[in-house]
Amino acid sequence: MERGLTKIMRNIFWIQGINLAILLGWVTLVILCLVRLSRRQMASTAKALWVLIILAIPLLGAIAFLIVKPGDELPIHPS
Repeated sequence: MERGLTKIMRNIFWIQGINLAILLGWVTLVILCLVRLSRRQMASTAKALWVLIILAIPLLGAIAFLIVKPGDELPIHPS
């Protein structure tokens, strides 16, 4: 009985690890998209809509932003 329980606990541990990896990947993707959005030159309304899309549609919103690449990227000047 204990051997089967140990196997179940090991499986639960791995599933939770995979879930954590997916969650961290999604959070990283969202942060990356929001940083890139802040560097884009576009209307405030359009930026607000993109923020809502990225946050409201968890994975598809971020992927759509990376595919569409709205607005013009502002040049980065080192200080």
